[in-house]
Amino acid sequence: MKIIASLLAITVLSVVPAHAQSASEGRGPMQMDVAGVRLGMPLAQAQAAATAGSYVCRPYGRKLTFEEQVDKEAKRRVGRSDPFRQGTGTMQLECKGPGGADLRIDVAQLRSGPVVDSYRLQIPGAGIDLAAVRRQLAAKYGRPTVGNDTLGSWCDAGYRCGEGVVFSEGPITVVDAMTSVDIMATRGKRARAADEAAVAAAADAVAPKKTRAAF
Repeated sequence: MKIIASLLAITVLSVVPAHAQSASEGRGPMQMDVAGVRLGMPLAQAQAAATAGSYVCRPYGRKLTFEEQVDKEAKRRVGRSDPFRQGTGTMQLECKGPGGADLRIDVAQLRSGPVVDSYRLQIPGAGIDLAAVRRQLAAKYGRPTVGNDTLGSWCDAGYRCGEGVVFSEGPITVVDAMTSVDIMATRGKRARAADEAAVAAAADAVAPKKTRAAF
């Protein structure tokens, strides 16, 4: 049991950079990580970090790359839409870690390449000292924006901060360590809207929207 607890501690906690904020100040969701994986990190780097943390990752699902999204949007504008087109990019990484840890990484396909859009780390509560893990989480992440070391959320200034990630406008990290360890993070809705705007802007260069109609 002690070995499992130690492995889980390593899974949750990675080395905090020297330039990071102190624990009492808390950290921004874009700087927080699980197993070295951070929001916005290039996918290849995220997979390498997870692998270094004793995770075994495999891709799951396909997604349109940025270039494929632009091509699809440009064709839609001229009446050549293909709603069944399959993407060649990665949609998710599913990673298995020590002690039954599950890490799912959702991918955003940007002009610069695939990056981490969101992640969720789940570790079973059985066999671990939750009180000790909570202390480790507090030492790593600092004080949450709202909540406490049992259930807390970290948000950037200017965004509402709740206990869920689904409807979050900005970047958010939620840690639930009540009966197990559940760490969720997302870049937020505004980042996804910016991704879509970038695709539309790139499509404008290929197939500009009509400014006049025949009436």
